[in-house]
Amino acid sequence: MSDEHKVKIRINRRTLEFNLRPEHEEYIRYAAKLLNEGIETFKKQYIAEGYMEAAALKCTAELLQSKKKTEKEKADLEKKLEALNAKLEKYIDNIKNT
Repeated sequence: MSDEHKVKIRINRRTLEFNLRPEHEEYIRYAAKLLNEGIETFKKQYIAEGYMEAAALKCTAELLQSKKKTEKEKADLEKKLEALNAKLEKYIDNIKNT
């Protein structure tokens, strides 16, 4: 995979190195930014351990909510397309029969 390049990402106090394709780098950097923001928020709430897990859980829950919303929107769109297709078929049949 010659189009991959090394990218260093900082999460909390650790630097992680990834081999990424250019089109994936933007997503990884944005995900790290969101995770770091979540970590900072939860560090204030959880003085001791647990803030990393809480931040990861929050990010994962938000991802799942977004995925569920997208799936519902897709299903709604498919229903609308099926209804439109049925109307078009009926229209075409009417044209053929006249």
